[in-house]
Amino acid sequence: MVEWRLSRGIKRQTDSLRLGLREMLPKEYMDCFDSQELEWVIAGTPEINMEDWKKNTLYWGGLCVGVNLISFVFVIFLLISYGFLELLPW
Repeated sequence: MVEWRLSRGIKRQTDSLRLGLREMLPKEYMDCFDSQELEWVIAGTPEINMEDWKKNTLYWGGLCVGVNLISFVFVIFLLISYGFLELLPW
């Protein structure tokens, strides 16, 4: 049952993902990447560029960069990106 769930249970989704990727990136180009590099092509790098994110964030509803809530949100994201929240006892 576990094998079916992990391999054949998602075959249709995996095949669809593979076909979609091949439309954007031919197979001969995908063969140049190892699994880590292909993950970066699909999902981006794991690092978060906080300054770029702040610079390109659109605010509305009375919110802006100087509002405490916005500062708090960016601090939380910074802590997440460095793995500090995993150290908290909650």
